[in-house]
Amino acid sequence: MELFREHHVPAPSAAFWKAYDGPNELNLVANQLLVGLFCAGVQFENANAEAGRHAHAIDWLSHLQQHVQRLERLLDAKTSAVIPSTVQGPDSNPGVMGRLRVALRLLMGLRAHDLRAARSYTQLMWSEHSVLRRLLLLAGWSLRQMFDVIPRGLMSVSFADQVKSTPIWLDEQNPHADVPWRDGGKLPERVDTLVIGAGFTGASCAYHWSKLSKVDSLAVLDMGDPATGASGRNEGVVVMGRYAAMVRDTVRPYLDSVRKDLSADDRSQLATQFATVYARAAYRNADLVEATVKKEAFDCDYARNGWIQAREAEDQEALAASVEFGQRVGAADWTALPPDQVLKLGGMSVDDPAGFSQASATFHPARWVWCQLQQALRCEQVGLYTRTKVTRVESDDEGYLVI
Repeated sequence: MELFREHHVPAPSAAFWKAYDGPNELNLVANQLLVGLFCAGVQFENANAEAGRHAHAIDWLSHLQQHVQRLERLLDAKTSAVIPSTVQGPDSNPGVMGRLRVALRLLMGLRAHDLRAARSYTQLMWSEHSVLRRLLLLAGWSLRQMFDVIPRGLMSVSFADQVKSTPIWLDEQNPHADVPWRDGGKLPERVDTLVIGAGFTGASCAYHWSKLSKVDSLAVLDMGDPATGASGRNEGVVVMGRYAAMVRDTVRPYLDSVRKDLSADDRSQLATQFATVYARAAYRNADLVEATVKKEAFDCDYARNGWIQAREAEDQEALAASVEFGQRVGAADWTALPPDQVLKLGGMSVDDPAGFSQASATFHPARWVWCQLQQALRCEQVGLYTRTKVTRVESDDEGYLVI
């Protein structure tokens, strides 16, 4: 307990320790590992309240990974068993050591941004609970994923010895790499409008600017090459209907803290109105994507055949509620699909109804960006400048100075 007081975090209750208590070295190191994970999570939860806590969290993450390494060495001394390389099927049991090995490898891959993401996830999923309650819920979810869901999933799949980090969307040559420098280009001193980032948003701005403006100039700057950030590292799906209920359920708890002047019913109504506008905008956006692909004959593997999301038995009530809400606010493409139809349309074998967004589409996200830029650059008023990092933006009497 002194360990927790030293780093200004609340100690877990006796119930937290009970399941992990044990006399041998393996259990001792496992306890230290869990303490490190718990403390690092609390430090990140409190990072906004005290800047020094962030440094403590980074220290805890380093200590955590040291304990993981010790535990993995102990495992190696006891067994050489690893998750089998041959696919055995979803009903196979990976065993205690196999589960622990998977969990250790996941923990070894943790980085500081993963803990920041975990903090955001807890706020999104359990915002109505206290900090300690959120951390315990996150710990329970994490343990289930590390020791059950992922190890069992790995029994049904095999991976190459070397898994590449480059997304499949970026396998092919980027047509806008090192533009305009590869052709001896020069950065302009002044432009009417500047866009920072050459992903979905930046490419779309350039495309529509080229259609609407024949006089004013626009420059797109990116610190890398187009679509090499999040726009080239995603699922490649234009998803629709399910977002109506998800947006409402995300906004509603937030309104409890920022609109205390409203009654509970008014906050619920405001969340519904916001979600309705959001969903309608998403539909218009998806229709615009389809219209642009067809109009310009973009080669980006576009297909609008819907999108299926499998749901477990415990999710059926939430699925039904989201479908009902979607129907009520005009997001009628979101519906529930019985297992036989899921197998027929998507090739997935499921035990329970799945969510089905009929208006969803798929495309090659990087090509979508590249095609828009290619079309935009036919306009003399549009320029693209890759591998050009913006460090700061300052305002003056005449506009903005971009450095």
